[in-house]
Amino acid sequence: MHRLVSFGAVLAVATAPVCAEIDLPRIQGVFIHSQASMDPETNLVQYIYAVDHQGPDLKVLWFKLDISSDESRESLSSNGLDLDDHFINADIGIGPFVPSYSPSAPERWRRALTARREIKWATIRDQIPPGESRSPFVLVSPGLPGIRTAKFEADLWKFLPLSNTETGISPEEISQAIDAAALHVRTIGPVAPPASFTASGFLSEILQLRADAEAEGWIRSGSGVASVDTLLQRLGKDIAAENWAAAERIAERAAQEVEKISCADFACAPTIPMTAEARALLAVNLRYLGSRLPTSADPPTAIVNAIRNLPDEAFKGRGNRTAMLAILEAANKRAATGDIDQALKELAHLRERLDGCGPAADSSDWIVECGAQLTARSLLDLLIANP
Repeated sequence: MHRLVSFGAVLAVATAPVCAEIDLPRIQGVFIHSQASMDPETNLVQYIYAVDHQGPDLKVLWFKLDISSDESRESLSSNGLDLDDHFINADIGIGPFVPSYSPSAPERWRRALTARREIKWATIRDQIPPGESRSPFVLVSPGLPGIRTAKFEADLWKFLPLSNTETGISPEEISQAIDAAALHVRTIGPVAPPASFTASGFLSEILQLRADAEAEGWIRSGSGVASVDTLLQRLGKDIAAENWAAAERIAERAAQEVEKISCADFACAPTIPMTAEARALLAVNLRYLGSRLPTSADPPTAIVNAIRNLPDEAFKGRGNRTAMLAILEAANKRAATGDIDQALKELAHLRERLDGCGPAADSSDWIVECGAQLTARSLLDLLIANP
């Protein structure tokens, strides 16, 4: 479940000479479950929400999600979003927001973008009473998963006072009272990447998301969580050393480890180390980070090219070149599927065939020309250090 933040619902309104007070009941016990995944072809992220009302009374009338942005974040386009008449595909003076589109909602719910830079789902005929749930509320956006505020408002019309000169209460003051009676919860939603992207800066954002997710109860405990943390530390070292090829592989490994220990949807047993919210925050952002890293010579490519370019006389036998390339290909396939331990065993076996030089190759070496062997060995050592 998620922590709930309640806001006071008693608003004092002063207008001379009348002083009025609007006392509205607060909505309570509404929970939101969320998940997100990125389409690798379009790079659009689909967010799916379910609303579960476990409160004592009132009915949920509106569900709103903050999608505001600011000048420190990248200005995203709405390309790929099939906007309809309820949504805005232009700057209409409401300030920056993350382009988002709600392609679906539960039956009898409508959706729109509000002037407060929120996606709003609303209903009159299908309000959510205590003990019931509604889903799916679906949102599509180029924004990456971040932590957002969702707001639930109840049907409070029967509690509202008249707005007229006798009470001294204006429509704006009634609107403020309704807003104060709403329930605010934390969930995931689209956030634009930073306008000035750096690998180290974005990794810091991921680490903050990891800490916030744990505070929300979306990350629990277990050996898998420790493995993810170890990979995040290693990723930081590779980025600091500008070892970009290794950093890209570690980012993908960390994303795969997150997916291995997390729930993919709302049904998440308490024994699972990470919820679907944590999965989205970490896996999607790690893959985005990997896609933005500078390109550099990939160690598997470097050693493969070095071995292919050696003259025949550098090898002990005619089949040694082919054998070395086959071992490198097998190790690379294992690493790509996450079987790092077996990949390292195969690379260690290959290194035993390159360990004779200094002064001369030994009888078990496959490369017998020492200059070539030392070059191949150094590239292999780099690959072993950064599988």
